[in-house]
Amino acid sequence: TQELLTNLLHWSKSKLDGIEMKLTEINLLKELKNTFDIFKTQCNQKNISFKIVIDHHIIVFADKDLLQLVIRNLLNNAVKFTLNGGFISLSAELNQQDCTIVVKDNGIGIPEKSKNDIFTLKAESTFGTNQENGTGLGLMLCKEYIEIQKGKIWFDSDDSGTTFYVSIPGKKANLESKITSVTLDEALF
Repeated sequence: TQELLTNLLHWSKSKLDGIEMKLTEINLLKELKNTFDIFKTQCNQKNISFKIVIDHHIIVFADKDLLQLVIRNLLNNAVKFTLNGGFISLSAELNQQDCTIVVKDNGIGIPEKSKNDIFTLKAESTFGTNQENGTGLGLMLCKEYIEIQKGKIWFDSDDSGTTFYVSIPGKKANLESKITSVTLDEALF
């Protein structure tokens, strides 16, 4: 319900006022920490293994609120469509001047008939593996919010799961640290 309300509020505000964006350099791992905390509980409820591997030095050029909304939507969908006992992974990798964030699950996948409309208002909401409901609005917002940040979003899906890719401008920070990546176990438990 909270995710639905957040999506609807963001969408209606963007249609009334336009999207307000503040691109800044942000540490990806640090910025997404609160998002990990939210999904820890959801994954535990469905006995889903949740692995996160993000280099501590990755800096992205993004609006932190819009980026968090996108990642929350992608993770929410991954949990929604993954069977009890499944897995979800979240990783990030720097490629030249971009950072590719990957959300992968071994859920039920996206039906072939739905793939062309997945990022549009034509997308139909479907029930998750535990009858979770949605609106079909989240992925449309993800596409809009990533593209306004000079990024791209795409996916691969079949009956063995779905992988979403988000590419946004990024770089490696010049930080002195022994931490090179973190897994969910290290970050949250």
